[in-house]
Amino acid sequence: MRMANEKQVLSLTSDYTFEYGPSHPYKENNSLDHYSEVEKELIKIQISLNKLSKMERKLIYDKYICVEKKSDIALYLSYSISESTFYRNLNRALIHFAEAYDCGKILNPKKLYPPS
Repeated sequence: MRMANEKQVLSLTSDYTFEYGPSHPYKENNSLDHYSEVEKELIKIQISLNKLSKMERKLIYDKYICVEKKSDIALYLSYSISESTFYRNLNRALIHFAEAYDCGKILNPKKLYPPS
């Protein structure tokens, strides 16, 4: 993404930790006041992804972020897991991401826990 002639990137380390930068390194204790709305969203995504386990980050990266898209079959075969385990782990990772993102604001409890 380009903003004001400056490249903004959400990069990935070898242990599947996400970093925002390199031009504006963000530390979790910093204020978000001087960032644009887009940058704030990227930082929230970075923080949320980094709260997940390494396997959850890897699943989300491989499925949704990686430029080289692979089929779900190729993904679960590369992890040496069954199809059902792949989807169960992916769903768990997405729920954990939703819980971590902006204190769970994107979750709708009525959809998760319908009335009995």
